Amino acid sequence: CGSGTYQENYGKTGCEPCEAGHHSSEGASKCDANTYIVKYEPNGGNGTMSNQEFIYGKKQNLKTNIFTKAGYTFDGWSISKDGEKKYDDNESVENLTTVYNGTYKLYAHWKSNCNFASNTIIENVGKNGLVKDDHNEYRYQGANPNNYVYFNGEIWRIIGVFDTKKTLNGDVEKRIKIVRRDAIGSYSWDSSSFDFNFGYGINQWGKSGDYEGADIMIELNGDYLDINLDSDTLWYNSYGSISKVGFDHNTVLTESSQKLIENALWYLGALNGSNAQQVYASERSDITCEPEGKVGCINSGSAYDGIKRTSKWVGKVALPYYSDYLYSSGWLNIGWTLNPRNNNGSFNTVVYPNSNTPLACVVSTYCPHRIHPTLYLKSGIELSVGDGTLSNPYTFKSCE
Repeated sequence: CGSGTYQENYGKTGCEPCEAGHHSSEGASKCDANTYIVKYEPNGGNGTMSNQEFIYGKKQNLKTNIFTKAGYTFDGWSISKDGEKKYDDNESVENLTTVYNGTYKLYAHWKSNCNFASNTIIENVGKNGLVKDDHNEYRYQGANPNNYVYFNGEIWRIIGVFDTKKTLNGDVEKRIKIVRRDAIGSYSWDSSSFDFNFGYGINQWGKSGDYEGADIMIELNGDYLDINLDSDTLWYNSYGSISKVGFDHNTVLTESSQKLIENALWYLGALNGSNAQQVYASERSDITCEPEGKVGCINSGSAYDGIKRTSKWVGKVALPYYSDYLYSSGWLNIGWTLNPRNNNGSFNTVVYPNSNTPLACVVSTYCPHRIHPTLYLKSGIELSVGDGTLSNPYTFKSCE
């Protein structure tokens, strides 16, 4: 073949290209099998492992894993950080790459030792009032299901297990959503200051432009989470009020409780419809309170406040959806709900006690009504004790 590699001299008399996984050296008259290395990555684990040399065409066992990760069991090797397991420990492999002197990375694949609480709850579907709804989500229904939780030194209740995200574009996780059984007090959903919106309040939950968001949102994600109580938010609590009210600091979330929660994506679509399915769909739509293309409706036929309504919010503490109440079929008696009405910029829905049947009414956000904080627990928690009854409520602990 003369000088040059087989590949370079391909086509000359007596020369053929090297097959995949082989190479030829300068002036060589034959092709040799490639050598390559396997590099082992801990993928969040601890420890080090040396590279392993392979020769193309020859089988060889992968090294025995020595990486460790607290709270996880080694499950094999994947070919990407977030990939599925592809190889077992010590598996016999060959021809992992055709690249001469290439590097083939294997990532430790970890399986959590956590007995995820969401899975524990789901296993009880069809029992104790837990049902799978028409959106493939899991909810407690009935007059008094076994969904009691001891959280923050208080009694809370599980609304259900839902697919949610930590960010707008994050990965979907199954997480438990809980609501405080007793109200933390009666407060306006939003301020009734006459300096803004004629004193009627605005039904935009999150920050939008210069508008900082609903007063109760700021409070629940401020003082309610501020265990040091370095500041105190004050706001108007009735129509035409000239004095402001503070927050009951005896109800804040403790530091240990806050370690069990984290941000979640909440839907703020404007309410429409008369049944649970219709309301659920409107909550998750991008339709907000902006009729006729104008921003921030006060009502469908008159003034506009100029605040753009948003259809999503990411945060820790919110309020129940109106659909949560409708799907609950009796047990959830929740006061203020989260989403705005679709035809008025200061109206939201309140669920009142009313004998044995709660009554849902549409009222202005300046009105003080019961506040039941609602939040998503972290996905990485497990059941500690309890069976969900009031006498033996569930308690949860972190897997970390």
